[in-house]
Amino acid sequence: MCGYFNAHNQTWGGSQSNNRGTAVENLLLNNPNLFLLNAHKTTTHFSVATGAFSTIDLTLTSTSLASSLSWKIHPDLPDSNHFPIIISRNSSQPKNVLSSPKWILKADWPLFTTLTAETNTRIIPPTDSIDHDITHFTDFIIRAAEKAIPKSKPSPKNRSAHWWSSEIKTALKSRNYALNRYKKSSRPSSPHRIQKTTSKDQIPPPFC
Repeated sequence: MCGYFNAHNQTWGGSQSNNRGTAVENLLLNNPNLFLLNAHKTTTHFSVATGAFSTIDLTLTSTSLASSLSWKIHPDLPDSNHFPIIISRNSSQPKNVLSSPKWILKADWPLFTTLTAETNTRIIPPTDSIDHDITHFTDFIIRAAEKAIPKSKPSPKNRSAHWWSSEIKTALKSRNYALNRYKKSSRPSSPHRIQKTTSKDQIPPPFC
């Protein structure tokens, strides 16, 4: 169970405790099968009014599931004062999709020329089908290329989001810059600058 409890408590890293925080703490103490998944002292909320960071969004789970779950926050504030919470199963992490190797244009062209110089019937036997002839010739070229032209190594392939654009990238960069400046500054007007850099028309939420 994950939600906006508005529960402040020093047990999970708050600077103070309130009635809601005390109630949740008692619930955890009186129910040994409940487990608080939040990472200690990891803030989940940013107040534009006060400029304070707090931990008021809590994630509760059963003790039997706790060891198989990972909990973290996303560093961006997608048009919200609450940091998105990401919960994943440790035992079912998706495998990285690797990109296909590509030819590198640093070929040994003299070797390639030598390997492809002889295209007689011994190397490429004729057939009664033009499709088979094309297939044999293509295989012949590829075999020569594999000996003379290196390939790149497979690398993890990132899945691009259909809504991503250069405008969103610029808006996120500006907002993160404002947030980092605020963390280093004590000016009271700074929190409002962060919210001005976020727009529903510019930055769609990355999570459903």
